[in-house]
Amino acid sequence: MKLLRFLWRHSKSIALLAVLAGILSGLSSASLIALVHNALGQASFPPRKLILLYVLLCLLLLFTRVGSQVVLLRLSQETILTLRLQLCANILSAPLRRLEEMGTARLFAALTTDATTISNALINIPLICISLTTIICCLLYIGWLSPFLLLTLVGFMALGILSYRLPTSRAFHLLRLAREESDLMFGHFRALIDGNKELKLHRVRRAEFYQHDLSRSAATVKRYHLAGMTRYIAAEGWGKVLYFIYLGLLLFGLPLLLQIDGPTLTGYVLIILYIMGPIGGLLNLLPALGQSEVALEKLEHLGLTLSQENAESNGHDTQADSQAIWEQLELENVTHAYRHEQAHSNFILGPLSLTFRPGEVVFLTGGNGSGKSTFAKLLTGLYIPETGKIRLDGKSITDDNREAYRQLFSAVFSDFYLFERIRSPNVPHLDALGQEYLSQLQLDHEVRIEKGLLSTTALSQGQRKRLALLTAYLEDRPFYVFDEWAADQDPLFKRIFYTQILRELKARNKAVLVISHDDRYYHVADRIIKMEFGRCLPS
Repeated sequence: MKLLRFLWRHSKSIALLAVLAGILSGLSSASLIALVHNALGQASFPPRKLILLYVLLCLLLLFTRVGSQVVLLRLSQETILTLRLQLCANILSAPLRRLEEMGTARLFAALTTDATTISNALINIPLICISLTTIICCLLYIGWLSPFLLLTLVGFMALGILSYRLPTSRAFHLLRLAREESDLMFGHFRALIDGNKELKLHRVRRAEFYQHDLSRSAATVKRYHLAGMTRYIAAEGWGKVLYFIYLGLLLFGLPLLLQIDGPTLTGYVLIILYIMGPIGGLLNLLPALGQSEVALEKLEHLGLTLSQENAESNGHDTQADSQAIWEQLELENVTHAYRHEQAHSNFILGPLSLTFRPGEVVFLTGGNGSGKSTFAKLLTGLYIPETGKIRLDGKSITDDNREAYRQLFSAVFSDFYLFERIRSPNVPHLDALGQEYLSQLQLDHEVRIEKGLLSTTALSQGQRKRLALLTAYLEDRPFYVFDEWAADQDPLFKRIFYTQILRELKARNKAVLVISHDDRYYHVADRIIKMEFGRCLPS
């Protein structure tokens, strides 16, 4: 079982302790039923030793059962925490392009649904140990009472396992299909929330999205999950009925084959009825275990994929620091290929050969889909060039120093994310300086900065972009990239951005790349690069 191997890898000692406690609990449970059977066969009141032993076994059962589950509960939560953090670390270090191809929905489902499914299944392992131990001990006791009875019971159990295995193998496959479809469903959920404004404004689109995308995906998940769980339930019901069939044969058939008195037959029936509890418990746990196997398989595959794709180093290169002094950044015949939104072939960006220097403001212009945003990600080290070289003062940027190279940049992308915490260790009096800039951007009535934290980010898109500009400005990096920052700003803040912010950055000897269509302010640039179809046009 993958779940047990997974648990064993993370903590052998605690897992072994929990399993041993579960086994002891099972032994105690089986011993209690043996004592009950023995007490029923007593002609007089049971002896004091038997009563004392019964009390001790009850206490042992209590402590081992509770102890094993509490120990494994703690271990399971620690294990899931480690698993989630490891996956998060892999996501942070994996190439951006690979994460974009995987999609947010798949990653989010892995971190939430899959991790929770595994966590819920792990705490059931002591119950499995208890049930298995109880069943084995009861079988041994039955064998001691009657080898013939043991033989017939084992035969029926083998028949039950075989007949149970056939439908559950198909159920496992259906649960895997349900999990695969869940990635698409999570994507539709995200579209429902992020695109709610657009859906409200377009009735036909809203109806088609609900009926053909969201409803269909949710119904597919329901169909696969329902079909899989129905097979588990049917197999569980058949298993229980099979034991009642055996119990009927025991009651009505055994007296015809063997000379057996009433008290002995009553004892046999008592043990068979008791053993049905652990067997039923195991059958009830199997669907959850099946789902956890699928979830663990998905998580391990995702983690392995991210690890294999991760060709980046998190090491620190002192030659490329956020406060490094540099003279020239060169791109030599750099290319990057990706699948274009409206084409079935790869879109090629480049080859591009460009040079950037400190104290220079460069505007990048071009039509939609020309490759401007992709170029920004390539320049900042978020995308890895497929051919060509990026050099900083003559030193090539490779996997060994790409992480350090990225620390040169502060960027506000068109699809930016605004964090509440501002990280600017090189800026003294951060709160006071930030509050001053908030006043200039007319955000001081909406937002405060206290101990490096923004009081809120729940603002309009234009205000959030101004906050993103503020946080980037305070980072005080050597190279700034602004991707269509002014696109949704009113004229006042456009003027502040182009005539004040950019000039201040230039005065501080920062290199600045501005992706813009505002030809009214092209005179601010030292250079203008025009891009069409992934190529730079001659200036």
